[in-house]
Amino acid sequence: TWLRPDAQDPQSLPDERLSSLLAEGQDDLFVGGNRAGLARLDLRTRRVQRYPCAAVDPRVLPCKIMALAPAGAGLLWVGGLSGLALFDPRAGRVLRALKHHTNDPRSLSRSTIISLRRGRDGALWVGSSGGLNRLPPSSDPATQPAQFTRFTAPQLPDDVINGVIEDQAGQVWLTTNDGLLRLDPRSGAVQRFDTLDGLASNEFNQGAVATTRAGEVLIGGVRGFNVFHPA
Repeated sequence: TWLRPDAQDPQSLPDERLSSLLAEGQDDLFVGGNRAGLARLDLRTRRVQRYPCAAVDPRVLPCKIMALAPAGAGLLWVGGLSGLALFDPRAGRVLRALKHHTNDPRSLSRSTIISLRRGRDGALWVGSSGGLNRLPPSSDPATQPAQFTRFTAPQLPDDVINGVIEDQAGQVWLTTNDGLLRLDPRSGAVQRFDTLDGLASNEFNQGAVATTRAGEVLIGGVRGFNVFHPA
C-alpha cells in the first residue's frame, strides 16, 4: 500500500516528508511530519486523522515534529522545534507544553527536541540540540513536576543528540554529530566511540536508532549503518 498526501483529500497524509513514526497497539500508527504536524493512521481502514498544528502556539502541536514517544494511558510525547508536548490524541489537545527556561536548571536544556525514548524504567529521555534530558517515570505525566536531569557539554563530548536508545543492561546510547556516546545513567560516566572503533562515520541521522530482539544496537549515519552487540 502506498500512502501519500493529496490536497483534495482531507483524510490523506498531511505531509510527504515524514520525520517520525510511532506504533500504538495493533491498529494505530502516529506519523510526525516535517511541515504539517501529526496524523494518526488506522492500519485496518487506512483512514487518516490529522491534528491541528502551528509554528508558535503552545495550545496546539508544532508543525515540524521531530520525535514521538509513548507516555502511557494513550498519551504521546511529541518533540519539535518549539519544545516538548504531552498530547492526548483522543481529545486532540495538548495537555502540557515544556520548554527551556534560562533561569530554571531543571527545565529542558534546549527547546529544540530532536529525539525521544522511553526507558525500560518508564523514564523519558529527551535528546535536544543542546544536551540530553531525563524526566523521571510517573504514573501521571500530566501532573508530575517538570523537573529534568540534564546531561550537557562538557560531560557529553557532543551534545546534539540525534538518537537515543537503551540496551538490555540499561546503558543509554546516544548518536550525535560527532561520534557515538555510551552513558551510564547511574554513574553519569560517558564513553565516546568513533570511526577508529569501527563506526562507518562519526555523524548520525536523526532518529536512526533501534535494537533487535537479540539485543543488538542499530545506528544509521551519513555513510551507512552499524550493527553491534553492546555487551
